[in-house]
Amino acid sequence: MTILNSKKTNSSQRGASTVLMVVGTSAFLLALLGGSFLVSLRSASTQSMAQLRQDYTQREDAFLAALIHLIPNRAMGAMRQGSGSSSETYTWASIFEDAIELSNSREVLDAEMTASLGLVGISANTASSGFNDNFSVGAPAGDGLVLPGNLANLNLISSTGLSEKLPASLNLPSALVAADASIPLISPEKTYHPLDEKGLSLSASLHSRYNLLTYPQIRFGYCAPGSLFVAKRNWWVFTLRTRINPGRDEVLERNFVLSIYEIPSQIPLAASGRLHLGRHADGTNWSSINVEGPVYGADLEAIGPFSAASGSLAARRSISLAAPTSVGGESLFEGFDDLGIREARERQTQVDFYAASTSGSEKARSLFVDVMAGTDFLYRSESTDPANRVSPVGWDDYARGANQAAMIARIKAVAPSSQLPTAVEFSYLDNTGLRRTHLLERGENWNPPLAGEDPSIPFETEILENGRHALVVLPELFPSFLLTLTDAASVDVNHSLLIEHDATSPEVITPTIPSQPDQLAVALRQCADFTDFTQGFAIVTPARVYLLESFNQVPTAVPAGSGLPEGESFFPPVAIFSPEKRFGEQLNVPTPVHLSGRINAMSESTDSNRSPLDFKGADDDDIGADITSAELFSAASPAAIPPIHFLHWLVMIEEVHP
Repeated sequence: MTILNSKKTNSSQRGASTVLMVVGTSAFLLALLGGSFLVSLRSASTQSMAQLRQDYTQREDAFLAALIHLIPNRAMGAMRQGSGSSSETYTWASIFEDAIELSNSREVLDAEMTASLGLVGISANTASSGFNDNFSVGAPAGDGLVLPGNLANLNLISSTGLSEKLPASLNLPSALVAADASIPLISPEKTYHPLDEKGLSLSASLHSRYNLLTYPQIRFGYCAPGSLFVAKRNWWVFTLRTRINPGRDEVLERNFVLSIYEIPSQIPLAASGRLHLGRHADGTNWSSINVEGPVYGADLEAIGPFSAASGSLAARRSISLAAPTSVGGESLFEGFDDLGIREARERQTQVDFYAASTSGSEKARSLFVDVMAGTDFLYRSESTDPANRVSPVGWDDYARGANQAAMIARIKAVAPSSQLPTAVEFSYLDNTGLRRTHLLERGENWNPPLAGEDPSIPFETEILENGRHALVVLPELFPSFLLTLTDAASVDVNHSLLIEHDATSPEVITPTIPSQPDQLAVALRQCADFTDFTQGFAIVTPARVYLLESFNQVPTAVPAGSGLPEGESFFPPVAIFSPEKRFGEQLNVPTPVHLSGRINAMSESTDSNRSPLDFKGADDDDIGADITSAELFSAASPAAIPPIHFLHWLVMIEEVHP
């Protein structure tokens, strides 16, 4: 029995061991299954959050792309007459709201996708109070949706921890502070100030309207990235707050600075329409044409061999390189911006910038806009009532060169048998900034000088050799002439002239484009020396202009604090804005033309073809390429910008980090 008992006990032990092994194996397998299930759950959660964050990134990018296109339109719209009837449209709240709608950021994930990921509903708004929503816009400090970059907000800007990464703040009258916070305000009264000169290359005391700034790191090459250019930078900071985990209070904040650079035209060669390069209209290639700096147009077409010593080619729409083209010694080629070509080039060179670019080259974070480059620039519009617009600044006063002229010569009456003026209403600014009027009448206070006498009034009349009737302007006489008028300011203030026709006078023929033989033209004499015009000089007229004598030939001292090298030849910045120009006064005797400076070709339409270096003489015949030469270069200082100029806006959105 002992033996039997012994065998029975061993059998039970083996059975117990087997049961324990089965239970242990089962528990191990269950643990593996449970661990695998937990890993799967975590993986699904991670994938859900990754999908959510990717969607947020895409929606944020779409939101910023929509915003960049809305901003210039709303800024311009707020300045237009009648905008006051829908004032809410131009506020930051409306701009952000519309950007959310355009980018479809209202519902970040659709309901089906949200349910499949096990997430709560995602929505967007422009409220900055708390984080009750998963996508919101607000100022990084203070109340409101944006923090404007002006001196009134210096303390708030400092509190954000971003101040060292932000541009120089602008000074503005206290009456404009509220407007700067409610709309994208653009105003000539926003200026640089010595209290904040971050990023400025010149003294804000000397150059408050524009200064020398560093061109941003973008592909669009109106200027080369990192180079200095003349501009003013308006800016506002806002914060995007995104709840990256709807089940928790995990919020991602990204700060952005939205900028509108106001850029006066300053490059060697530009056009509002299609610009032809390298060849004259008669088929002759450019020969004695030297370009040093960027070239810009709505479209650029190299129809003949073209080279620039430095700079870049930039177009809003397209660039065609049908002929050999080089910039800075680098040959450019057709199709430089084709899909895949640009990316391969950037991988090889490790540089985003290329010497040819279109506005489509950019990554939806910048936009280049011509403010008013067509012939409307030449016609004055009556100032609008501020009560009927949102912005305190009127669009026409801001954008039209004709509206900015300090002096106006209006043709009031002409001789019965011709278009020679007999009465000119001359208006000017006095020492208090008020406009005064002085009427010049033939036979009264405006008589031709006697033989051998120099004129004392800067206007004369003349029948040119080609038979055209002309009002002759004598710019060198303005400094002394203004001294004879009641309380007139000097040419430091009266630095520009508009010549226009009184449309209410039945005898005066309003000029057309192109000009007709029976219409009055404008001619320039005594125009070689502008050294008395310390701020430069500008003439604006819709009439054809004849340059009868050499123009702006006397250099003066380099302005102090301009950043220009001492001792170099400096000529006062002078501009002529006219749809047509003719050189010389003699018929059948071609007048050699040599230009030094900049050319901005004006077009009635952005689709017009322009060959900016095709010049005509008094007989309307082409001036030959063999007697045409040009040295074209960029303005290197605000001191080289004339008092009236074309404007561009560069609109940008950049992320800034503390």
